Amino acid sequence: VIALDAASGDEIWEEYISYVRTSPTVADGTVYIGGTDGISAVDATTGEEQWTFTTDDDVRATPTVVDNTVYAGSDDGNVYAIDTATGEQEWVFETGSTVAFEDGGSVRSSPTVADETVYVGSNDGNLYALDAASGTQEWKYDAGKIIYSSPTVGKETLFFGCRDGRVYGLDIDSGSEQWSFETADVVDSSPTVVEGTVCFGSNDNKIYVLDASTGEQQWVFETDGSVSSSPTVVDGNVYIGSDGGSVYSLNT
Repeated sequence: VIALDAASGDEIWEEYISYVRTSPTVADGTVYIGGTDGISAVDATTGEEQWTFTTDDDVRATPTVVDNTVYAGSDDGNVYAIDTATGEQEWVFETGSTVAFEDGGSVRSSPTVADETVYVGSNDGNLYALDAASGTQEWKYDAGKIIYSSPTVGKETLFFGCRDGRVYGLDIDSGSEQWSFETADVVDSSPTVVEGTVCFGSNDNKIYVLDASTGEQQWVFETDGSVSSSPTVVDGNVYIGSDGGSVYSLNT
């Protein structure tokens, strides 16, 4: 893991952790990284390792940090809650693992935490809602295919993409389906919600914007390659990359 000066690009520190699989998450002066050894916490100023939490397989989902707890999924099929100060496990939730799905019940969707609930997808085809304090399952939605996409929370709706080629809008309290929108290929992109719309990419080489309430298409933009990148929306512009080697800036 390398820390660089944002102004000059000069290296501040470099620390060997493991084979790094995730994007770094920085919170309260600590960097959290997932890798082949599990999850590591590193001092953001010095690069000194503070602790490592070992899982039974790789961590490929970027950790989420909320209220002194790290939430992360692992290829061992579990979702973990870990104390940020000590690196001790607070709880673990086992997703379903079945040979009917590629990589069994691996969890490569990054958790989203809102209103004391953890939302996360799994390779077992389910989107789970878990109590953030205890890890108890509140509900699950069976999409039937692998979910790499990370869930996005709207006002009353949860949005996520699935490898069945659809984006779903679920009731955030019950997990019941409000709508789904079908594309022509898998959707690994994590949706972005802004001003009543949902934006995401699909491997059908397109970028979509839907009405967040109804799931109806507002517009579609064709790119030069599949779009597994997740969009960022700033000041009315969508920024997103494609496997064709391009980065696009689109007016919402």
